[in-house]
Amino acid sequence: MPVEAPSKKIFTLDDLDRQWGHVDVAMRASIRTEITHVSMTDWAEAHRVIPKGLSPQDGLFSWDVTPYLEEIADCLSETSPVQEVAVMKGARVGFTVGVLENFIGYSIGVAPHPILYVGADKEAAEEVMKTRIRPMIQESGLSGKVFAPTVSARSRATGETNRLIEFAGGRLRAIGPAVGPKLRGNGFSRLLLDEIDAWKNEVGTPGGKTKSEGSTLANILRRSDEYEETRKILYGGTPLLRASSIIEPLFLAGDQRRFFVPCKHCGEMQFLEWAGIHYETDSTGRLVQDSVHYECRACGGHWVNDDKVNFMRTKRQGGTAEWRPTAEPRRRGLRSYHLPSFYSPIGFRSWESIVQEWLDVGDDITKRQTIVNTVFGETWYEVGRAIEYEKVMVRRESQEEWEPGTWPMGALCITIGADIQKDRIEAEVVAWGEGLESWSLGYHVFKGETEDPTSAAWTGLRDLIYSEPCGHLVNAVLIDSSYNGDMVYSFCESFLGEGIVLPVQGAERQTNQRKLYTLLDTGTHAMKKVDLQTNQLKTQFYRMVSKSRPEQGLTPIGYCHFPLDEAHGERYFKQLTAEEEVTYRDNFGRPKRKWQPIKGRGKRNEALDCRLYAMGALYVMKGIYMDEVDEPVRWETFWSWWRESSGLA
Repeated sequence: MPVEAPSKKIFTLDDLDRQWGHVDVAMRASIRTEITHVSMTDWAEAHRVIPKGLSPQDGLFSWDVTPYLEEIADCLSETSPVQEVAVMKGARVGFTVGVLENFIGYSIGVAPHPILYVGADKEAAEEVMKTRIRPMIQESGLSGKVFAPTVSARSRATGETNRLIEFAGGRLRAIGPAVGPKLRGNGFSRLLLDEIDAWKNEVGTPGGKTKSEGSTLANILRRSDEYEETRKILYGGTPLLRASSIIEPLFLAGDQRRFFVPCKHCGEMQFLEWAGIHYETDSTGRLVQDSVHYECRACGGHWVNDDKVNFMRTKRQGGTAEWRPTAEPRRRGLRSYHLPSFYSPIGFRSWESIVQEWLDVGDDITKRQTIVNTVFGETWYEVGRAIEYEKVMVRRESQEEWEPGTWPMGALCITIGADIQKDRIEAEVVAWGEGLESWSLGYHVFKGETEDPTSAAWTGLRDLIYSEPCGHLVNAVLIDSSYNGDMVYSFCESFLGEGIVLPVQGAERQTNQRKLYTLLDTGTHAMKKVDLQTNQLKTQFYRMVSKSRPEQGLTPIGYCHFPLDEAHGERYFKQLTAEEEVTYRDNFGRPKRKWQPIKGRGKRNEALDCRLYAMGALYVMKGIYMDEVDEPVRWETFWSWWRESSGLA
């Protein structure tokens, strides 16, 4: 009987990683390396050589060029108790060379560990290994500590030699963020997480092609769980959108360190920010180069870009510049740093070039986001359709223009929107005319416990519905049912046969359909409930309310009229304009838009909700009377029918 030859085992990178996991500790213990009390800053100045073409200043590395990186680097030294470092930064500050590359060289030369480097994506990670890490190893005299890569037909074809570097006592693995879950069973005590705002927040693909495996960052961090007490994690990158940023929440969770430098005139310590940079332009709008300066917030003295040589020196260089925490950390062991490009060394990025870029950007929102992200080192917070309440409030109309209690010229029907709170009901009465022109006939707050059907709150709302504002019947009412829903259902049910009085809720899932509402069964009561696309209504209403005051008798389409009375005061207009539309990225990195409360304005938005429900009531009224099914009836058709049927023709 012939004997079969044993099958040949083909080892992959993952197999090697798993083998390293078992022998790593023993090998490191048996290998004699340099004393690990050597700090990363000392190692870099003694051994690091920057290859030509990778930095404006090649040759022997010196912290004199980027003194602000010293402390960040030393946090990653073996003797530092800091375990996590988050750096939210601008571009051209030397971070890649001074921190990331130096840390890898330090680990190979002095303190070997299993290291995981995660780039913006797989291709970016491999490019860093090929063009930056391997040349750094060669130029810094570390080649003797790095094992020669195993080159096979497979590795040449796939580029695996750009994903793994093995050295005495450790290894460096480079991956993209989506690869994290595939490294189960592989442990790393050092994590270098680069450009993390460019990562997708969730592992997988939209549409169900790849099953979601949860948070990308959480999956990567799991690779260091077995080293919980000794691990070091570096989070770094340029921030992008605030709503989806990974680096900004990490910065805010730490002690929020900023680099304080002394004024050359008065010595006042301060950190650099855009507000401190001043400049002049000539009559043609061109930048006057010599005018660019930084103004001391204490004495008003001027500094120029070349002064960086002096005011950025730390104690190591004989100066006083230093990192200072500006907040109490919310997470133990996490240091966080903000490093905008205003600190960029001479020869890297000047204040003059930053100002010129700002002037070139102008009103281009996309380009402005780029400079906020890459120069200011800040997240982009798109204001979207935020409205200044003062600009709306100033348009209130006096008695000479519109006398309260009188029927506005052009008004055709009335709707009411009501918002239910625990201790009150707020409601707005709105008259509507052609072109969705609107008049706020009154804003009411009825106090009383809404859990009690006999309270003054419910009595007040009922009386309002029957009150015939300005001598006209109320034609449709929508009442918020998100709070105390059963009570709202019962209240609305009592109006069956008398008109359109329905409960409403904001649609749980916002869609792009043309119809703004859906009538649904309540399941427990006879009438229907309204599922309202409030986000679409907000977009439409904010366009309407932002329209300017009519000129020469020409009223803009959708113009909103407000009376000059006590009910329509500052509180009302702050609530009416309490939200703004912002851009964010979902878990798969796709840009989305959403409405959220404006920071500093508070969360009270009852007036906005009431107006949206009153507006929604108009759409429901049109749909019911015109028997809308799939396609909405044109407003011109509805108003023509309404005039005739209501005797207003």
